[in-house]
Amino acid sequence: MAFTRGWDNAAPPGTRNANEIDSAIQEVRQDLDERFAAKLFTTPMPNTTVEADVVVKPEILGNATKTLLIGPHILTNRQDEHDTTHQEEYVQLDGTQAMQGSFSLPAGCTITGFEATINSVSGVLVTVELYSTGFLTGTKASISIITRSLASIGQCSASGVLAFPVTADTLLFIRLVGNGPRAYGFRVTYTVPNCSVTL
Repeated sequence: MAFTRGWDNAAPPGTRNANEIDSAIQEVRQDLDERFAAKLFTTPMPNTTVEADVVVKPEILGNATKTLLIGPHILTNRQDEHDTTHQEEYVQLDGTQAMQGSFSLPAGCTITGFEATINSVSGVLVTVELYSTGFLTGTKASISIITRSLASIGQCSASGVLAFPVTADTLLFIRLVGNGPRAYGFRVTYTVPNCSVTL
């Protein structure tokens, strides 16, 4: 769409008649309206006092995909912390045990993916679970369970796209179970309903 006028920071000129000030203001409003409609809003500004009538383009506000990287040191041993080795780049269980940790995401987002970087070390199956509990109910819900049994550093991820909605009542956890595995980090992918969600 072509704009009615080019943008001119020097307009209106000082030579314009005073009785044309209303026209100059209307021209500025039209210039802004055309540019807002082209880049931000779905239609030109409606003649309304209702905020909901001004609709932002979906590509600006809607369903932005974000990623949260989580370091391994959120995990603590559920049995005995003395049986856990903490290194700068990983944590490791000293036997067949479990570690877990919690993290948070803003209400209104939807978890769409989960990955972990794991080394089984022993070649025995390692299980990583992403789950939630309800703050008010205490009810557990498994979101994704991923596994790895290779004795080398590598990524494992949820099969398919997840669609877990986070509410104001959602507590989020990661749980690692295995025989001496090392955990290097986790990645949670999620969408947000609008760009005001910043995490």
